[in-house]
Amino acid sequence: MPPRVKSRLLRNPESISSLVEEFVDAIARHGAAAEAGAYKTTNKQYKRYDKLRKRLEQKGEAGRHAIHALLEHSNPWVRLVAASIYLKYREAEATKVLEAVERDTGIVGFNAKMVLREWRAGRLHP
Repeated sequence: MPPRVKSRLLRNPESISSLVEEFVDAIARHGAAAEAGAYKTTNKQYKRYDKLRKRLEQKGEAGRHAIHALLEHSNPWVRLVAASIYLKYREAEATKVLEAVERDTGIVGFNAKMVLREWRAGRLHP
């Protein structure tokens, strides 16, 4: 971790960590609802995690670093969302994560496939 990011995290550790915790929770709930076909919950959790994404990105480099760390999360939905966001920062790295998630069966793999297709076609602007 770069020293500037580390010092910023140390000055405000609860802010970033609590945002990330909420962000991961919203994404996990979104994914579970999508798999269950519960579209109202899926939409509600999407709105929740999108607001949290914006708050994380407003944290600058520290927020981007927190999102970057989620590219290795155990939950494929979290990796999918983090990689979708991270396309605009490090396309090659995010693409590799999306390609790995794409190999998963089910809706998470399909979503990764659609993100990649739309990104490559220039229609996705995370």
